[in-house]
Amino acid sequence: MNQGGSHVCGPSPQGGTLFASNVTFAYGSGPAVVKNVSLMVPEGAAIGIVGESGSGKTTLASLLVGLLTPTTGNVAVGGQPWSKVGRGSPLRRAVQMVFQNPYAALNPHLSALRTVAEVYQCCGGFTKTEASERAQALLERVGISDQTQGKRPSGLSGGQCQRVGIARALAAGPAVIVADEPTSALDVSVQAQILNLLSDLRQEQGVGLVLVSHDLNVVSYLTERAIVMERGEVVEEGATTELLQKPTHPYTQRLIASIL
Repeated sequence: MNQGGSHVCGPSPQGGTLFASNVTFAYGSGPAVVKNVSLMVPEGAAIGIVGESGSGKTTLASLLVGLLTPTTGNVAVGGQPWSKVGRGSPLRRAVQMVFQNPYAALNPHLSALRTVAEVYQCCGGFTKTEASERAQALLERVGISDQTQGKRPSGLSGGQCQRVGIARALAAGPAVIVADEPTSALDVSVQAQILNLLSDLRQEQGVGLVLVSHDLNVVSYLTERAIVMERGEVVEEGATTELLQKPTHPYTQRLIASIL
């Protein structure tokens, strides 16, 4: 554990794709919900953020992708703070998010094919035909068949919507995907399919992963390192396997005991 309340997950920041440094965040004048957290995601790494509801992990995820601005501290992508990354910058595409609610995350008026094709057009500069061809191939890769690609979210299952969300994130060509509880809203029978898909895509494309979850089994399956958050603070961190097998903080011990 680092001294001074600063926690770094992984090696030194040099070369890191995504780096949060001493980040604190509060909503308005309320108390801080993320407190002095540092986190580095090296290229291709898989990092878990673990904690119960209210631990600050989802807020931290929103800070990592630039949806929220830190009250103090800094989040940088490719060495540039989010505050200095313009809308047209390629760095804006470098970190993509897969949301917890697969239905709410998609435009209800767009088919699965158009949802992904628009990303290719916007981010890759492809023609409409080229974007559709690429979107079709990517959707097939994530398990959305030709017959399903023309459907809107209302005509898709939760698992299918989450696959579309993953495809949409990948279409931007990210270096890191931040997945916020990507299986918690899905049926148990579908959860394993989505986890296996994320694992396979990581290995195929070398994309880094930040996995936010209260489910230690999921974190154990997909990540190499993890941080444990309680009330906005990092209370423990380390290699995922070692952290789960030999937890030192009472909070981590309680989390593990709750699933035994």
